[in-house]
Amino acid sequence: MKKLSLAVSLAALLACSPAFADDNTNTSNIDQIGGPGISATVTQQGSGNTNTSDIDQGLGGPGDTLTANVLQYGLDTTNTANVIQDDTNNFVEVEQNGDTTENVSNSTQVGLNNEAFVRQNGTMNYNESNISQTGTGVLNHADVTQGGMGNTNISTIGQTGGGLTASVVQH
Repeated sequence: MKKLSLAVSLAALLACSPAFADDNTNTSNIDQIGGPGISATVTQQGSGNTNTSDIDQGLGGPGDTLTANVLQYGLDTTNTANVIQDDTNNFVEVEQNGDTTENVSNSTQVGLNNEAFVRQNGTMNYNESNISQTGTGVLNHADVTQGGMGNTNISTIGQTGGGLTASVVQH
C-alpha cells in the first residue's frame, strides 16, 4: 500500500509542477490575396520553442488597408517573423520578447502610406530587424525599438520615395 501511495503522490506532484520548456516548433504561413481590409494575427509563445511566422498579403491583387500583427515570446526561443505587404495604407506590427532569445523580423511593404513597427525586448538576446519600404513610397513610416540588457541589436531600414520617416531606438 505504501508503494502505491508514494507513486500516486509523486504523480500528483509532477502534474502540478509548471513546465519549464515547451520545445515546440511553431510554424505559421498565411497568404491573403486582395483586400481591402484583410488582417492576420499570429501569436506564438512558450519556452525553448522555434517560432516562425510568414505572412504574405495583397500579392497578386489590390491589397489596400492590410494589417499584420505578430507576437512571439518565450525564454530560450528562436523567433522569426516575415511579413510582405503590397499596395496602400498597410500596417505591420511585430513584437518579439523573451530572454536568451534570437529574434529576427523582416518586413517588406511595397506601395504608399504604409507603416511598420517592430519591438524586440529581453535580456541576452540577438535582435535583428529589417524593414524595406519601396514602390511609389510616399508617406511610409518605419519604427524599430530594440531594448534590454546584454543584447546584440541590429536594425536596417531601407525606404524609397518622398515624405518618408524612420526611427530606431536601441538601448
